[in-house]
Amino acid sequence: MIDSRKRVALKGAKVFQHGASWPGSAATLLLEDQRIIAILPSDSEPDCEETIQLPGGVLLPAFFDAHIHLDQGGRYLGMLQLRDIDDSDEVLRVVAEGAKQQKAGWLIGIGLRETSWPALGDLHHASSGRPCLLYTRDYHTAFVNREAMVELSLTTSTTLPEGGWVDLDEAGDPNGVLHENAVMWAERQLPPESVDQQRQNILRAQDYLLQLGIVGVSDAGHPDSWSILKSLEAEGLLEVYIEQWLRCLDFREEILDAERLSSDRLKRCRIKLFIDGALGSRTAWMKDEYNDKPGWTGEPVPKLEVFEHFVRSAVKKEWGLTVHAIGDAGVEYVTKLLIENPSDAVRHRIEHVQHSDPDTIQALRDSAAISSVQPLHRSEDKAMLLDRVGSQRADWAFPLRSLRQSDGNNLVVGTDWPVVSLDPRDTMKATLAVRNKDEGVVDDELTVEQALQAYSLEAARVAGFHQTGDLLAGLDANVLWLPEAPGRDPEEWSGMEIGAIWHRGRLIVKNHDL
Repeated sequence: MIDSRKRVALKGAKVFQHGASWPGSAATLLLEDQRIIAILPSDSEPDCEETIQLPGGVLLPAFFDAHIHLDQGGRYLGMLQLRDIDDSDEVLRVVAEGAKQQKAGWLIGIGLRETSWPALGDLHHASSGRPCLLYTRDYHTAFVNREAMVELSLTTSTTLPEGGWVDLDEAGDPNGVLHENAVMWAERQLPPESVDQQRQNILRAQDYLLQLGIVGVSDAGHPDSWSILKSLEAEGLLEVYIEQWLRCLDFREEILDAERLSSDRLKRCRIKLFIDGALGSRTAWMKDEYNDKPGWTGEPVPKLEVFEHFVRSAVKKEWGLTVHAIGDAGVEYVTKLLIENPSDAVRHRIEHVQHSDPDTIQALRDSAAISSVQPLHRSEDKAMLLDRVGSQRADWAFPLRSLRQSDGNNLVVGTDWPVVSLDPRDTMKATLAVRNKDEGVVDDELTVEQALQAYSLEAARVAGFHQTGDLLAGLDANVLWLPEAPGRDPEEWSGMEIGAIWHRGRLIVKNHDL
């Protein structure tokens, strides 16, 4: 492992910088004291303490994920992981195994797919009489067993928060399925994690990020994690750059007086709001009814007059807003509202933008707002897209390149981890993948250059971090080395080897002889 205070030359590979054609040109990258100090001709022999001769390949900027849930991701790594399971019997097996290994307390699973939903009675048996809560992969619905309903005092007479509801069985009783704010209502009644557990979740997630070459994130984490992030930074343990959004669910005016921060590694200047839910849970707010649920269009989670008042108040207090909007009605509404209430201090963002129409896409592209998209959602939702919205609306689902302004500074890419995979190779594949009819906006994929810009440089800049995201003299030395440069085939990115990762000049991952 190299000492980041040394002057180190990385030779023998191409160096990719934004504004150039992929995969860049042969050059020597010179690092010292955590930063890039020069990009020199490939045949130069700089005066340095260590030279690493790379056998070809390409050096590129480390990734910056524009949308994750840091604390939930850390929890996910230590819980029942259901995201990649397509069969209900396998879900039950994982729950039963978890009940054997974890002798007491709630069983929590994350990532339940629409295709793997178990029966309530079967979940009761698999959990061995323990309260169990399984989040769907979009986090907008949760499934609880009978024991959990008892623990939660969930009955037909239970008062749920506005914007939350439960499904009922044929007898009119709750069947264990919770939607939207009812999920958060249930979360608040779970045994609270200790501060040390929350801290370990964040540290576990941070380590996982760095091992994948992700050095910064915009974080939609729980507000309780804010004080932990500040403590980690004060202790020198915060390694990644984090912009955390202040999540707001009840629109209390006093939240507008909450702490803001802008330090080298931690920032908070935006408030996270929700206008609707998700396609998988049929809680995305659509203009027309769902094809597979006649008469139902979804609906806005908040009362719109309350939402609009809060937006105006937040802008007056110079907060930026980042708004979850997935359905075409939700995206149109939020786009118009943010255009009418621009922020001079911090640019607004719309998260997901999964379903829209040409006029709204044009309006959003022409506005000052940031479009934050997660290309893996298209891959994950593709199988249900036609069932949910039909062929005509599918043609305007999951816009990507059509949202992008010519300079690309309004488009950022992220994952929404742990809803989907955090691995940048999966996201790059999804971002580059060819768009066919009935799979979203046709031919709307990004080029390699556009994808890397949105997934490193712009994601970092929009989050307020200008010291990372490119390979330029003066920036922090956050560098990935790929022994073989992938071409423009998405499959090449999916299978690429990450040979080494430098984080602020320190070699933290070495998967290849150097």
